Amino acid sequence: MSYTIYKTNGLQLLTLLDGTLNDKYGIKLVGKNYINYGTAQNENFVYLQENFANDTAPTYPLTGQLWYNTSSNTISFFDGVTFNALANVDQLGGGISTLNAALIANVAILQTAIKANANIQTANAGVQADAITSLWANAGVQSDAIDVINANVSAANVNISSLQTTATTLTTKTDSTNSNVSAIVSNVAVLQGNVVTLFANAATQAAAISAIQSAGYITSTPLSAYAPLNNPTFTGTVSGITKAMVGLSDVTNESKATMFTSPTFTGTVNGITQSMVGLGNVTNESKATMFDSPAFTNYPTAPTQSFLDNSTKIATTAWVRNATQYWDGSRKYVSTSAPTSGDGSDGDFWFQYQ
Repeated sequence: MSYTIYKTNGLQLLTLLDGTLNDKYGIKLVGKNYINYGTAQNENFVYLQENFANDTAPTYPLTGQLWYNTSSNTISFFDGVTFNALANVDQLGGGISTLNAALIANVAILQTAIKANANIQTANAGVQADAITSLWANAGVQSDAIDVINANVSAANVNISSLQTTATTLTTKTDSTNSNVSAIVSNVAVLQGNVVTLFANAATQAAAISAIQSAGYITSTPLSAYAPLNNPTFTGTVSGITKAMVGLSDVTNESKATMFTSPTFTGTVNGITQSMVGLGNVTNESKATMFDSPAFTNYPTAPTQSFLDNSTKIATTAWVRNATQYWDGSRKYVSTSAPTSGDGSDGDFWFQYQ
């Protein structure tokens, strides 16, 4: 039985046939029943331990694989397209020295700039102090002017209060007049609505009377000529009554002669035999007893189990033939001729007969 080999991401890498070895991807992948597989397994551990150390890159690398380049003494990783070298200790040390020198130079530049800014800020502080002194002097002059303005505003407020009182009186009288006018307008609107409603009701009633007359509900014939509503006795053909009204909604208008032609039965049906439904050869037997010690005829088949299966499953002719090819893990050959140097492998058996 062949092996299907998958990568870490779940994608299939290859199918490994029984008794074969695949070394395409750098390590040796061993198929089932491969002879002397221990050597291949141990060499795989060595390859992984030394990260495939060589002066040339692996021919068919897998994404994420490491390779130690013995020519440049660097280790690289494969990104799916090419190998990318990782920095070694010497390269990292040179980068740190360069970065340290750049940092020292930048610190010196910053210190010079900070000192220059501090001198400018000190000079600006002196100018700002003189400006603040001038602002305080102007504030005193402006305060006196504000006092004069406040006095004028107080006098103007007295005049405004008087004008507001007069305006309030006029507004009150105007509001009273407007209220009376609004009430009159509202009453007129209500009267108009009532008149419209009366006309609409009159039209509706006229239409209803006309419909009743058209339907024949109003007649000059005395009511004594009609059946009473309580316990009426109908004659002739009665219309307007459905079968659902009398509790027969599931009954069809069908004669007894056709009602029982090819009926469809439900529930438990009696009187019908196996032959009537095309099952004359079927016995009333459960699956549990039907397959208890069956006697097969002709050529029954069964699944062929794996070579090393030693359970109670059925052994097909194919399984028996495969099993007889091996003896305690070794193959055996039966021939009329003697084996040559190219036949078999170490541990196999050769039976020669005449």
